[in-house]
Amino acid sequence: MNPNVKRHVNAPDVSNGWENYGLFYRRNYVSEDAYLKKQGGKLDNRLGWCQHQSDELNTCLTKRLRTLDITNPSMAVLCLGARLGGEVQAFLNLGCFAIGVDLNPGVDNQYVKYGDFHHLAIASSSTDIVYCNCFDHCLEPEKVLSEIRRVLNSDGVFMLEAKQGSGETDKRPAGSDHWDCLEWDTLDLLCQAVSNEGFKPFKTYHDKMSRAHPYGYVFRKASL
Repeated sequence: MNPNVKRHVNAPDVSNGWENYGLFYRRNYVSEDAYLKKQGGKLDNRLGWCQHQSDELNTCLTKRLRTLDITNPSMAVLCLGARLGGEVQAFLNLGCFAIGVDLNPGVDNQYVKYGDFHHLAIASSSTDIVYCNCFDHCLEPEKVLSEIRRVLNSDGVFMLEAKQGSGETDKRPAGSDHWDCLEWDTLDLLCQAVSNEGFKPFKTYHDKMSRAHPYGYVFRKASL
């Protein structure tokens, strides 16, 4: 990990620094319960920030989706870690059937329901697009990717938006906050990790207007 990138190393009773985890670095949570409690608490701790991010995502993602040309009206879309649902609204703007899941969707959220992206309560082969911009918040990335692959239909698309790698100084790497769980040295390593779990990238993009997750990959299911 790039030592010049500021990151929250220790959090008492929650995690004990970072550990090597395959192609990633992973926050070493003291327990799964500690992970779930921490992740579920972000909305409660930063409600105003989350609302601003959601509103901005609604607007910006709608524009990106039109440019990417991967959606059709009536497509079934699942958004992971969607909090207040800005990404869900973006897909709805294009005529898709869309729903989000999150560990804490807040009160009376019409766009997002409670759910853990490690264990999706979604039928297999039922989804056209899975969208995620919070992959750095998963505890077991291979389990999340397995669930995404399971729920996608045979022509399904996985749309991943992410921050740059902590070692990519040319891309002005972002530091971790208290809630980040995964880090990667480079975006190529992130793409490789996803590909290793049965996906093939067919589109990439960079949206300079997106400060949190400016780099995008669009994957299709590949033969294992």
